[in-house]
Amino acid sequence: MWITFDPVFGPSPNLFSAGRMTLNPAFPGTQSDPEDLGMVVLDAPVIGITPAALPPLGLLDRLFAEGQLRNTLFTIVGYGAADTVFGTGAPDPNENRGTRRFATEGFDALEPNLLRLNQNAVFAYGGSNHGDSGGPNFLGAADTETSIVAGITIGGDPWGLSQNVAYRLDTPEARAFLGQFVLLP
Repeated sequence: MWITFDPVFGPSPNLFSAGRMTLNPAFPGTQSDPEDLGMVVLDAPVIGITPAALPPLGLLDRLFAEGQLRNTLFTIVGYGAADTVFGTGAPDPNENRGTRRFATEGFDALEPNLLRLNQNAVFAYGGSNHGDSGGPNFLGAADTETSIVAGITIGGDPWGLSQNVAYRLDTPEARAFLGQFVLLP
């Protein structure tokens, strides 16, 4: 496994070999709580990179209870396919993989362990696609974007057209796993 912070995945001085990858031992969990998390610990610190922040416990629940999530935008990031190409033959869900892209998504639904985001282009949203699993879903977009990673993309509809499903990082279950590797807010 390789880690990069470059906009295009490929050989570069910023390509790091992972020191150790640990999968959540509770994975695959259940449909309502898939426990779909992993952690990569590099062999050496990365210089010049500011890490993203984890959310405090229950952040999304508080925002939902206050009525703020309904109008909240999210910035999602991934190296997956740029778009599903329809035309002659079968759709190609791997078009343009390997380049980091980002898109804005709107809030759709909050579940105890999942965050569902609207990526429907009708609302001027973009979204995740094949190969974006594990990518961050930052709270906010454009002028309101934060460094807080609210969730990690774990799935969505088959063609990346309507819904992104993210595993929440503010739940006790996610924090139990993450707290083994990092200090939690």
